Amino acid sequence: MKSTNVIILVGVLGVGGVGAYMYMKNKQAKDALLSGSLPATNQGGATTPSGTTTPTGGATTTTPTGGGATTPPLSTVSDGVSPSDANLNLANATILVAERATLQTKIKAPLPKMQDSTSGSYKVNPEYTRALSFRALAQQQLIALDANLAKLGYKVDATGALVKV
Repeated sequence: MKSTNVIILVGVLGVGGVGAYMYMKNKQAKDALLSGSLPATNQGGATTPSGTTTPTGGATTTTPTGGGATTPPLSTVSDGVSPSDANLNLANATILVAERATLQTKIKAPLPKMQDSTSGSYKVNPEYTRALSFRALAQQQLIALDANLAKLGYKVDATGALVKV
C-alpha cells in the first residue's frame, strides 16, 4: 500500500473513533440526566445552584446554600404551563392531529348510491343512510377533538399542520 492510502485509512479510522467516542459520551450524559444522577444545566451551560426550590405561583425560586455568584433559575412558566406539561400537551396534540386526519378521511369518503338499484323502486339504499350516520358521527367527533386540541393550547390550520395558539 502507498503511504497516502495508509494515511487516509488512519485518518478515516481516527475520525470514526472520535465520532463514536462523542456519541457514547453524549448518550451516557443524556442517560445520566434522565435518571437524575446529574444536575440539570441551565441555558448558559452552568449547573443550577444547590439549595432549596420553592414553588411560588408556578414559578420556582432557588435559594443557594453557598456564597458566590448565583445563576437565575429558568422560567418554568410560559402561558401558565410548565415545560413538562407543554411537552405532554404537544405529544397529546400530535396524537389528536393523527386522529383528526382519520376522521377527515371518514368524512370525505364517497357515499354509496342513494337509491336501491336492486329492487328498481325508489327506496333509499340502507348503506347510504348508514354512511350518512357514520359521516355525521365523525363530524361530531371532529368537533369534540378540536375542542380537546384547544384545551391543550393548539389548533390545526387549513393545511392540517399543528399550530400553537
